[in-house]
Amino acid sequence: MTTQPPKQLRIAIVGAGIGGLSCAVALKDCTDVQLDLYEQAPQMTEIGAGVTVWPRTWGMLKAMGMEEELVKRLKEPPKLDEPMIAFAFRKSDQEEGYPLVDLKIDGGSLNFHRKDIHQALLQQLPSFGKIHLNHRLEYCKETDRGVELKFLNGNMAECDLLIGADGVKSVVRRCVKGEGHASPVYTGTVAFRGLVPREKLAKVHPGHRTLDRPLQYCGKDRHIVVYPISQNQIVNVVAFYSKMEDLGKPLRTPEVREARLDEVLEIYKGWEPEVQELLGCIENPTCWVIQDLDPLESYITDRTLLLGDASVNLLINKVWQAHAMTPHLGAGAGQAMEDAYILGAIISASSRTKDDIPRILETYDAVRKPFANYIMSTAREQGTCYEMNAPEFQSVKEQGMVLSEEQISVFANTVKQNWSWATSSVDRDRQRAVTMMASSGKL
Repeated sequence: MTTQPPKQLRIAIVGAGIGGLSCAVALKDCTDVQLDLYEQAPQMTEIGAGVTVWPRTWGMLKAMGMEEELVKRLKEPPKLDEPMIAFAFRKSDQEEGYPLVDLKIDGGSLNFHRKDIHQALLQQLPSFGKIHLNHRLEYCKETDRGVELKFLNGNMAECDLLIGADGVKSVVRRCVKGEGHASPVYTGTVAFRGLVPREKLAKVHPGHRTLDRPLQYCGKDRHIVVYPISQNQIVNVVAFYSKMEDLGKPLRTPEVREARLDEVLEIYKGWEPEVQELLGCIENPTCWVIQDLDPLESYITDRTLLLGDASVNLLINKVWQAHAMTPHLGAGAGQAMEDAYILGAIISASSRTKDDIPRILETYDAVRKPFANYIMSTAREQGTCYEMNAPEFQSVKEQGMVLSEEQISVFANTVKQNWSWATSSVDRDRQRAVTMMASSGKL
């Protein structure tokens, strides 16, 4: 009697943004699986602007084989053993701004145009991975045989393991977790995004401090994140504006819309001149609603898992998925890639049969959920600090009020503490996941 060889494990990834592509790349050594990526867009086109990569994420990207390609996109190679300014923070909602703190970490922050990371991932995509474009998921259903997928173009598919990387309005999430887990919450914050050509800003203000360094301008109910990308030829600008009273209210505006430059300038009226000069150079600004999701108790079901940052509904919006988070730590894309990296290690350490699926899912949930949920809650806290809405800043009632020395100290300590994770290594979690897979399966 001959023993039948185990059937090839069929893995489907819904969403081919940074999260989905990172997952495919992390599986490149698993040549014995069937790997299908389903993307709703008709072509692989990445939009958006800047993405911050912290040393923790950079170490992971190196391990995934992306270092050589990404270094080409930087003005100079990373100096991971050298303390560097990740962000300089200023209190800027008055005529004369003043410094709050310089956040220094080993290696600083590495800043890329989103399309650079997207292209680097595409170059590392395993040859056995198939991308199916124009496949917007309509519904999915777990069965005894696997997971059934139906797409709006009428096509059907089936897999053994489904990875949902399809955004804050995830169809996968809605199908496997229910409607109650599928609705994003308006945070009361919008972000005006735009790019500034270096030459344009340098002409208006030669030597402007944001031409060569990352900086955050902070003030009551507002803050602006600025850093150079594309070998410092472009300045990425994200200007946040919050109305705390609107937290959790129904969204009454489009999630993404074109914005007028005079609208942006009016919101930051009265801020220090260098802010006005910077904002005045933005080309084609857009306004993005910042949404959030409550942390999930679990990222998995019987045959499905949710993977962090779908990054972009490629032609529509920047979104978060399993651990939807506000962008105030610059960690969304990095956490998505980390999800993918850990998951790739888990699947690689398995025998890659259907029998392994429960342990793959349980190990992923046990390793990734605690850290990702920690980053999510920390990002929320960081945002209230930037905009003087944390409890320690209750006395700051309006724009332009001077902070006390104690409040400046609180600001500095909060910023430093909340970014302490950025220089840690993801390999500890990776090894823990591999060890768990190699054990008897008891978590």
